[in-house]
Amino acid sequence: MSKVRIITDSNAFLSPAVVEQFGITVVPHRIKVGGSFFEEDADFTADDLFGKLNDAQRSGNTRLPEVQAPNINAFLDYFQGNGESEQIVCIHMSSELSPMWSTARKAAEMLRGRYTIRVIDSQST
Repeated sequence: MSKVRIITDSNAFLSPAVVEQFGITVVPHRIKVGGSFFEEDADFTADDLFGKLNDAQRSGNTRLPEVQAPNINAFLDYFQGNGESEQIVCIHMSSELSPMWSTARKAAEMLRGRYTIRVIDSQST
């Protein structure tokens, strides 16, 4: 029986212990605040985001932050990153809230036949 890999996005807010225990790959969202990009991960938390938003407001920038998915090549790397698994379950936040699901789905289509990848829209945050 082959091993199944689990991939999710940083919006799952899984603890590092859970990520390590189950070998979950976490794909970070890219967040644009003002003209700067940050990857949502252990080094850039929700508290950091709120701090950047407060700084932006104080400087007169009232634009909301933009949430972006990594590009399709990054997803191809995530999917191919571990040669042990040919079966991957990829669970992401609602496709209505983030482009992550759509980008993952396109990358999965590109690897059809080489890997069995199931991309799931959790329809939640």
